[in-house]
Amino acid sequence: MTNLAEAPSPDRVITDPAADPTDRPATLPSLRHWTDGSGRLTLGRPGVISCSGPAATDVAELLAGDLELFRGARPAISAGDGADGGIQLIMDPRAELPAEGYRLEIGDAVRVVAGTRSGLLYGCQTIGQLLKQDPERRSLPRGEAIDFPRCAVRGQMIDVGRKFLPLSYLRSEIRRMAWMKLNSLHLHLTEWNGFRFESLEFPGLASAEHYTQAELRELDAYAARWGVTIVPEIDLPGHAVWLTRYEPRLRLRSPGLDRAGWPGGRGGGWTMDVTSDFARDFVRRLVIEVGGVFSGDVVHIGGDELPLQTAEQQDPVLLEYARSRGLRYAGDVLVDFINDLAGALREHGKRAEIWEWWNYGDQPMSIAPDRDIMIDKWLDGDPAELARQGYQTVGVNWGGNYVTPGYSTTPNGTSPQGFEGYMPAERIYVDDDYPQGERLLGYRLGRWMDKSEARSTAWVHFFSHRPLQVLADRTWGGPSATSAPGFYAKADAIGGPGDALTAVPTRACRIARASSEELDAEDGAVRHLLDPDPLTQWVTRYRNDLMITPHQVVIDVGAERPLAGVELWPRQDGRVIDEFHHTKARPRGVRIALSADGTDWSEVWSGELPNEQPAQAVRFPVTPARYLKLIIDSDWDNLFVTAIAYLSVLQGPLTAYREVP
Repeated sequence: MTNLAEAPSPDRVITDPAADPTDRPATLPSLRHWTDGSGRLTLGRPGVISCSGPAATDVAELLAGDLELFRGARPAISAGDGADGGIQLIMDPRAELPAEGYRLEIGDAVRVVAGTRSGLLYGCQTIGQLLKQDPERRSLPRGEAIDFPRCAVRGQMIDVGRKFLPLSYLRSEIRRMAWMKLNSLHLHLTEWNGFRFESLEFPGLASAEHYTQAELRELDAYAARWGVTIVPEIDLPGHAVWLTRYEPRLRLRSPGLDRAGWPGGRGGGWTMDVTSDFARDFVRRLVIEVGGVFSGDVVHIGGDELPLQTAEQQDPVLLEYARSRGLRYAGDVLVDFINDLAGALREHGKRAEIWEWWNYGDQPMSIAPDRDIMIDKWLDGDPAELARQGYQTVGVNWGGNYVTPGYSTTPNGTSPQGFEGYMPAERIYVDDDYPQGERLLGYRLGRWMDKSEARSTAWVHFFSHRPLQVLADRTWGGPSATSAPGFYAKADAIGGPGDALTAVPTRACRIARASSEELDAEDGAVRHLLDPDPLTQWVTRYRNDLMITPHQVVIDVGAERPLAGVELWPRQDGRVIDEFHHTKARPRGVRIALSADGTDWSEVWSGELPNEQPAQAVRFPVTPARYLKLIIDSDWDNLFVTAIAYLSVLQGPLTAYREVP
């Protein structure tokens, strides 16, 4: 093995190695404003959360659950003022803070002041993130934060129409969103191949895999408790194959619109009959029913991807109907239909949201969607374009905010549009590619499941992991890290809300030894193993005279830590090693050993990793150690070479293996 660096002294102290930017504690998203205090505050164990009022009490219950998970002890909740060393949640509508903002004061006690429940909730997420980074899970940095978002809408769209995802996953995504202070979950409930909403108005309409209304009401309540508003979507009048098969009278009998070139459209029944009173009444009842299940005031009604009605090619059925209604163009019928549904929702206290399409491709129109309809900007162009026309707009831009892993999972992958599947998250983070403007409400990540229907939930989730982190950080608007990989390292060191684990900060780690590294045919330096940049990687030597295993690398985490696992990212850039028959060099048989001194080793895990691109999580019992050895016994192509983009070493709290006073 090659010794790559001298070992640091055993008593080296790491001071906030995850902080980037360095003038404030590490959080995700980054704090907008921070005034540093002196030293750290030690919380009592289990401690007390004091609050007043039902909203604050409910938020306190959520925080207490988090602290129990992170610290192993649930704090008590009491009414009134807090004591030193405790946490006080104060809901004050008179607080002079921006919408969803909060003030966090950490002195002799912790005080969160907010004018809204969401602000109070976000302050508690910050407490959880700061506390989770303390090895003992008991102290916080003293200081004051004033924190608030720059975008009103921050979230994601999940296509459960094409691919049914279990409720447990949707709940975990809601919790992940709240952790990153995201507030909008758009559920694309219908597609040509699936209808996931249980309609009591139209029994039998739902797919075999669907959500009952009771399940959706429960999910909606869970989301609301975590500050997330669900926007349900029934995609109309295109993408309507499931509907038109259920009720053939809904089908538009026009050759130019019955079939479409999009997946699922070639067999007919793509477009609902927007000229039919029966069909319009049917979908009015349907969207009103959907709106009644969810507490939010917005229902998405689709409106996209119909065959274009240009001046040269207008569908005769639509054109005849348009003229019968005093309209000029075939395309006016789509707008009239949208306004019709929006009016029906308006009568029931709801508001319509649509995808832009009526304005695409030089389609002539004599009318426009009502100005109170929200528009999702997803096609080419400036996200603020529609906002300038008077529409409240949400950016879901396909050139930068689309994640469609069934089309592409690498920067150079292919998709129908050449770029649609892969979000260039690193570039978007650096460029801060989220323009602002009046009536431009914010942004959602568009997670489409085209060609991913048979993939696992974990597989489709992985490709949203970094993009959603980027969107959360930049739409909140705090100062950025020095680089996207620096931001990723910070996010990993903070950890997630679902367990007590965090990543050992990469700046606290170093490579002690490695069996080999490829430096001639490509930059496969072993230093890339600790770099969360997905487009760099450690590659073992792949010369023919070095066809030997196992490959090994030893990581020094800087001091004894309660190590608990790793996350191993196979190569992510899409490149293959041509010399070895186009291998992706994914590791297969793997062992992990730990050591206190780098000499005496104990094996803590062995197994086989799947032959997939997503990162693989390995967990083992919490063990105190300073050195971790990764041993790769085989690769999936049996070609004696392996490539790993990133290895994140996970640690638990010190309390997992020793008593903390």
